[in-house]
Amino acid sequence: FCLVCSVVAQSGDSESFYTVDPFNTPELNQDFADFVNLLPVDTVLDIVDDHYENNAGINKTLNYLKTNKFAKHWDNLFSLREVHNFVVYLNESGLNIFGVLNEFAEYFELTPVGFVLVEDAPEEKIEYTWGFNALVNDVIDVLPKDDLKALFDQKVANGEDFANFVECFSTSEFKEVLKKLELSPVAQKLFKRFRKHGLDVHKLVQLALAVFGLN
Repeated sequence: FCLVCSVVAQSGDSESFYTVDPFNTPELNQDFADFVNLLPVDTVLDIVDDHYENNAGINKTLNYLKTNKFAKHWDNLFSLREVHNFVVYLNESGLNIFGVLNEFAEYFELTPVGFVLVEDAPEEKIEYTWGFNALVNDVIDVLPKDDLKALFDQKVANGEDFANFVECFSTSEFKEVLKKLELSPVAQKLFKRFRKHGLDVHKLVQLALAVFGLN
């Protein structure tokens, strides 16, 4: 989510949005760079520019990210114990999730992530197909899926750090952390609010998987 927003938010800018590495070790950052090198970057950037210019939902979403309403939703999301545990697990798996989130927070003048448990009521899940979802669909369509999957299989077989990173997402511990997040009424309510503004978490997960040839 943060990376996608960053690319669109800085559309047309020459300066990079993120100055932090996406992973916590040089080996994993190099592995990720190998996947990025397979991506049709120019084509993806053309798609981003096209959506930025012609997709009204994109600008609506970007404007939402700058509102007090989103700032409140952001604070509520990261006050949840389930979200805290999920983020901590991602960080321990090798993702520099705190660095990415806090740089995103700084860019949009949001509160750095904090963790105070609150409760709320559940709401139904809704999926939207405009705004960022349309952008994500178009980007996924141009990814070299076979090449990415081949690289993924190669790194799982031959790269110790990458194989360990992937293994983190098939453990019972991860499944338990994810289950608690999925069952959190407050988290699901916030995810629904995000979707109403064009930020579909499930669609962004699909994009992340697609970058590794898994979608």
